[in-house]
Amino acid sequence: MRRICDKAIIFFCCLPGVLGLDGFAMPVAAILSGLFFTLFYEIISEKKVYCLVLTLIHSAAAVAFLPISLLCPIVVYDCINSKRYYNAVFPAMSVAICFTRLGLTTAFVTSGLCVIAAFLGIKTMKLYEYEQKLISMRDEDTEKQNQLKARNRELIDKQDYEIQLATLGERNRIAREIHDNVGHMLSRSILQVGALKVIEKDEMVKEQLSGIGQTLSGAMDSIRMSVHRLHDESIDLAVSAKEALKALETKCEVSFDCDISPDAPKKLKLCFIGIVKEAVSNVIKHSDADKVSVIMREHPAFRQLIFSDNGKITKPTADSGIGLQNIRDRVSALGGICQITGDNGFKIFVTVSKEGEKQ
Repeated sequence: MRRICDKAIIFFCCLPGVLGLDGFAMPVAAILSGLFFTLFYEIISEKKVYCLVLTLIHSAAAVAFLPISLLCPIVVYDCINSKRYYNAVFPAMSVAICFTRLGLTTAFVTSGLCVIAAFLGIKTMKLYEYEQKLISMRDEDTEKQNQLKARNRELIDKQDYEIQLATLGERNRIAREIHDNVGHMLSRSILQVGALKVIEKDEMVKEQLSGIGQTLSGAMDSIRMSVHRLHDESIDLAVSAKEALKALETKCEVSFDCDISPDAPKKLKLCFIGIVKEAVSNVIKHSDADKVSVIMREHPAFRQLIFSDNGKITKPTADSGIGLQNIRDRVSALGGICQITGDNGFKIFVTVSKEGEKQ
C-alpha cells in the first residue's frame, strides 16, 4: 500500500510537466508508458533479468521519445524499492541524455524528482524490512512465551507428581511402622493377657482380664483395618504406572491416559501396575518401537487397560514367555480377559469386569 501511495505522489508530481507538452497524443503516450512500466514491473518484480530488460526498454524509449523521460522518476522508484540499485542508473542516464532537450526548468525538476523517488524507494523498503523484522520478533516472542508456559505447566505437573509420590510413600511407611511396632506390641499384650487368664484362679480377675483382652483385640482389629486402608491408599494406579513408564522416556514417545477411580480395588491396581511393568520390560528387551501408548479406562461395568506400541516384535515373543504368561495369570485371577498380539506392533488388551474384581 505504501508503494502505491509513493508512486501516486511521484506520478502526480510528474504530471504537470507531461501535461505541459503540446498536443494530446504525446502526453497520453507518456502517461501510458509510465503506467504500463510500473504495472508490469510489479508483476515481474521477482525476476531480475526481466526487470532489467524492461528498464532498458523504457530507458531507450525515453531517449528516443522525449515525453517518456518525464516519467523516469517512477522507473527509478521501482528499481530502488526492489533493491536493484544498478538498474536505476539507466533511467537516470536517460534523463541526463535528454537534459538539454527538456529545457532547463523541466530537466532540473525531473532530476529532482528522480532523487526524491530514490529516497522514497529506500524509505519504503526500509520500513517494510523493519515491519518484517518486528513481525518475526513478535512471532518468536510468542513462540518462546508458549514454550515457557508449556515448561511451567510441565514443571508444575512434575512437582505435583513428586509431592503425590512422596505422600504415598509416607503413608506406606506409616502403615508399615504401625504394623511392625504397635501391631506386634498389641499382639504380645493379647498373648500375655491370655496367659494370665490361664494361670489366674480368681474368677473375678479372669473376668476383668477377659474384658482387657477384648479391648486389646478390638484395638488390634481397628489398627489392622487402618493399616490396610493406609496401604491401599498408598497405591496410586496413575502415579505407579507413570513411574514404571519412566524407563521408556529415553527410548520412546510415551502417551499415558488414565481415568480409573482412585477407589478401585487394590487387587486391580496391583494387576494393572504389574502388567504395565511387564509390558515396559518387553518393549525395552524385544521391540524397536519409538511410540508407546497406555490407556486405562473405567466403564460402568468393567475396567480396561490397553498397552500398545508401533514397533516390530517376533510372533513367538508375543505368544509365549514367562512374563506374558504372568500377565495372563494376573488377569485370569480377577476373572478378566487378556489379549496379546504382535502383528502390527506389540499390544496388550485387558478387560476386567467389576463383578470379577470382587471374587
